[in-house]
Amino acid sequence: MKFKHFAAVLAGTVLTPALFAVETVFQGFGKPWEFYSGTVVSKENDSASMPLKSGGMYIGIRQNLRQGLYACSFEYKFAEQPAPNTEFQFSYTGKPALYLNLLPGKEWSSVRFRVANQEDGAVKFGLGIRNAPGNRLELRNFKIERLAEEDFRTVLYPHRTDYWFNRSSDRKNSTLSVERAEDHVLAGEMISLKAGPQFKTDGTLLLMTLSEPLPQGKQYRLTCDLKSDKTGAVRIAVSDNYRTEHIGPEWKKISFEFPRKVTAKLTANVSFQTLSREIRNISVKDLKLEMVDLK
Repeated sequence: MKFKHFAAVLAGTVLTPALFAVETVFQGFGKPWEFYSGTVVSKENDSASMPLKSGGMYIGIRQNLRQGLYACSFEYKFAEQPAPNTEFQFSYTGKPALYLNLLPGKEWSSVRFRVANQEDGAVKFGLGIRNAPGNRLELRNFKIERLAEEDFRTVLYPHRTDYWFNRSSDRKNSTLSVERAEDHVLAGEMISLKAGPQFKTDGTLLLMTLSEPLPQGKQYRLTCDLKSDKTGAVRIAVSDNYRTEHIGPEWKKISFEFPRKVTAKLTANVSFQTLSREIRNISVKDLKLEMVDLK
């Protein structure tokens, strides 16, 4: 089984779905889930435990979805600590499709992905596992929901490296990580992108979030805390809007509003790119988008 080695396929066409109240489309692990032999599903169908074999494995569920915006959420863990080469991938085959490598671990992780469906019809949500023989994959609380506009009133970006991507000019010599924000007044975690000793002197760091659908024709406010190892300029990009901020070793609160045009692409991400070559470490904490009600 070959894994897709990209985070998302983005579509440039415009989707303007009618968004109603949040609606649960499917939940649990009953039919039509496709599991391997030896899988144990709870009596309530709210959890599943699947033995893992050598080679690649894939499980999934097919659903007929109307055009619109959806969320897929679930919790997962491995019974034993996965090997360093274990691969675990979430996939969604709608348009635009999403293929995302998740962090395998033995502690429960909760994830929720917003996706879009541009055409009425069958799509598949799936999980691919490779290089985890003898282990078990534990799953619980799987749910697919059709989203209402209110679900996008606040969009949070978790401090997880499977929600963020290193798109630097020299990825080989730069590292993405989750670290403790010991010098922040609220402590907690932050996402950091660091250039290594061999990072090209004329290279730029580029930190980018997962692309997810975001309703068009709305006004949003972006907020986050940002810092770098050296004083310099960073360009923030979101939904065809750009802003330059001058930051340094002290945390800086960032806040600005931007329009989400009706003609904007269906999906949007947030990126932070260094404009000053002196910066070799950039950190982001508590990134959030909030819908602004226009008067």
